[in-house]
Amino acid sequence: MIASFTNNFIFLKTAKTASTSAEIVLSSWCAHPDIVTGLSPDEEAARIRLGGRAMNEFDETGKRIFFQHMSAHLIRDRLPELWDKAYKIAVERHPYERAVSLAYWRAYKWIGFPPRRFRGHLRRVIEKGRFCNDRFYKIDGEIVADEVILYEDLWPRIAELARQWGKPMPAAIPNAKSSQRRDRRPAAEILSEEQKAAIRELAAWEFDTFGFAP
Repeated sequence: MIASFTNNFIFLKTAKTASTSAEIVLSSWCAHPDIVTGLSPDEEAARIRLGGRAMNEFDETGKRIFFQHMSAHLIRDRLPELWDKAYKIAVERHPYERAVSLAYWRAYKWIGFPPRRFRGHLRRVIEKGRFCNDRFYKIDGEIVADEVILYEDLWPRIAELARQWGKPMPAAIPNAKSSQRRDRRPAAEILSEEQKAAIRELAAWEFDTFGFAP
């Protein structure tokens, strides 16, 4: 999550949408007193190479009050003045791809990635709706982001924002967490018909709102 006072934007960080890679670039545009939440050691090192860093995520007592993947309502409640005036950005991706990507991330994180366990993680991700992102950019059922960038348009749009705001773009785009997904086929080829139907039911409004193909 990024709350930039110096650039007047808030990056509402969604899950499994290349949001970490985007955050690495966007945070390189930030400076004190902006709020930039910390990443993993490898990701933080990549960010530092681009000139960014984590900052101001703790209060004066050392308590972390800003963190990755904060819900929109929590950011609004903690930064009401910036919230009202800042340009709020989120990234969204096809629900099939998010579900598969999240299942691979969970398998990679918790069990060192025995491939046979991926199916169990995928089943739980779908059953519990853990792939859903709406809490990150909706409040009381309404989208509060000023712009929701689709995954396919992410880097051209960030490059356009860089031009508009007079900010640099890196020569090479970061690709955080890319090694975790082993099967590179489209998610629609990995999921069963029953799994796709369950995802469409849970994320019906996303298919309608963003025009995702069933």
